[in-house]
Amino acid sequence: MNIGIIQTDTQNNKAKNLEFIETSILKLSAQGADLITLPEMFPFLGPDEEMLANAEPIDGPTLSRLKELARSNQVYIHCGSIAEKRGDKLYNTTVVYDRNGEQVAQYSKIHLFDIEIPGGIVYKESDVITAGDKVVTFDCDGTTVGLSICYDMRFPELYRKLSDMGAALILVPAVFTLMTGKDHWEPVLRTRAIENLCYVVA
Repeated sequence: MNIGIIQTDTQNNKAKNLEFIETSILKLSAQGADLITLPEMFPFLGPDEEMLANAEPIDGPTLSRLKELARSNQVYIHCGSIAEKRGDKLYNTTVVYDRNGEQVAQYSKIHLFDIEIPGGIVYKESDVITAGDKVVTFDCDGTTVGLSICYDMRFPELYRKLSDMGAALILVPAVFTLMTGKDHWEPVLRTRAIENLCYVVA
């Protein structure tokens, strides 16, 4: 399996972000990728109120375009994650499309990033996002792939469940913090790979 990974510096310019994503998908498809994976919150990253304004349902224009790109380029596209508008709630959700543009998986982030550093940063993803409650895998040309998002990586029980469900590869799109990323990002990902005897793409 050839896996294409798109790394972005997502900002609060949705049109520019999506232009880069589409160009990257076309480039990776031309290079022979079977599965292309995008980052967490790839369409837009900004203050909570702006995130709310830019949220979309699964069948909105952003994922509809990726669905078409999957079909026209005959590749699997793992859509990192978007701020998904579902009724009156918002979820941090990823969707996967197969080579025919059919949706084969949908996963909403279970472990939300709520942190209070004494005398420092306070951030509560749960103030805006509703947690998911389903552990999800999908089949990619005969390989079982597990889904997770960012802060999920700190919870080994999720990865063991994915492994028990047959995952040989686990995807981890993330917008990780600089402070913890310097020391924790790679060691934690390596740990998840080692303890589950699987590949991790992040």
